[in-house]
Amino acid sequence: MKSAPPAVFWAFSTCILLVLIVILLLPSSGWTQVKIGQYVDEASVRTWNNIGVLTAPAVGLGETQFTLARDSSVALTNPALLSRLPKFTASLNGSFVRATCLKYSLINTGAITSTGAMDIGIIALDYAGASVRYKNFTLALSFGLLEYYYRPGVRVESKYEGQLYHTLDFDQDGALRTINFALAYKINERFSAGIGANFIKGNLEKSVDERYYVSEVTQEDKDSSDYSGFYVNGGVVYDVSDRVTVAAMFRTPYTKKAVSESLIRYESRYVEIRTEAEAKDNTYKQPLVIGVGANYKLSERIIVASDLTYFDWSSYAVTYYEEELDRDFRDIVKVSAGAEYWGDFQLFGKEWRFPLRIGFNYDPQPMKDPNIYYLYLSVGTGFRVGRFAVDLSGMFGKEYGSGDSLNAQKVVLSLSYRI
Repeated sequence: MKSAPPAVFWAFSTCILLVLIVILLLPSSGWTQVKIGQYVDEASVRTWNNIGVLTAPAVGLGETQFTLARDSSVALTNPALLSRLPKFTASLNGSFVRATCLKYSLINTGAITSTGAMDIGIIALDYAGASVRYKNFTLALSFGLLEYYYRPGVRVESKYEGQLYHTLDFDQDGALRTINFALAYKINERFSAGIGANFIKGNLEKSVDERYYVSEVTQEDKDSSDYSGFYVNGGVVYDVSDRVTVAAMFRTPYTKKAVSESLIRYESRYVEIRTEAEAKDNTYKQPLVIGVGANYKLSERIIVASDLTYFDWSSYAVTYYEEELDRDFRDIVKVSAGAEYWGDFQLFGKEWRFPLRIGFNYDPQPMKDPNIYYLYLSVGTGFRVGRFAVDLSGMFGKEYGSGDSLNAQKVVLSLSYRI
């Protein structure tokens, strides 16, 4: 097999790095946000449509992740793919997510008005896992960070004749995590099936602190929730031929339960009033997810792949302190597609393999009004040498439908060790 010249690899890698730098430096001034329905408190940063953890190979292929086994994170999406990994695989993933928001909580919804959109920037180690194969069985253990609930903090100060007389501080943070135990079974050379058990934990904390210094009045409003839940994910993968592979996956609907506490406090020189509440039965009913995928091997070096993912968002419901919150959502289908090229060259007496990836993603959001969707473009590369693999990918997208031209980006670095 003829090797691709090193110059091709370095030229393409340089282009990808330039694209990633542009993504990180894109100015955010003038970006606006959709109505509050996009960023209610429990909304994940960037998109509502989250399945597992997106490692660099999946991101480079436009978030295509149902038919290709590149690392052990497949346990969170289609565990059947675990049977196609080497006997032992350990994987780590780090990501940088960036988005902008304008309307959330009390920001630009009546109480506080900003002069422009605000950036959300999150750096995290969001996946660690390993898989081990014994005969036809493969076991995997994974730790994943599924969703972020962070919002930009805001501080408002008011002065009169140079003297500070009023401040208001807003903060919100939180995340949702999972521990996944997965099992895959290789039925024959072409067909595998897998199933996973997911135990989720998370939290969300929000606070508003308002002070009037002249009258010595303080008003506090604090909310916190601790999440828990359980769901099952599974899938199958089948080689129709030496060139064509198809797959199907599912995630069961489940209820994300929350134990929540609320404190509203008013304090002045003469009196303190505290109103405290606790709810142990707050619920967030999560949707059923079903996905199908296919890939086609054009040659030994080139693979094209695509996924369709259905989210049953019309069944989503939130009960908060015995009140059912308004979440008028619709079912959606997310479309992902990508192409992957593999080259190789000799360096330091070893064979180095490198992937070049490009992808596209159509990501409609579940709110009925406004009816918005994101279009993403992604690129990726990396290298394989010996038992080690390094992958780097970036994706950037734009929102359509609301007229507000939202933007979002994600840069991902993955490391894998295989035996």
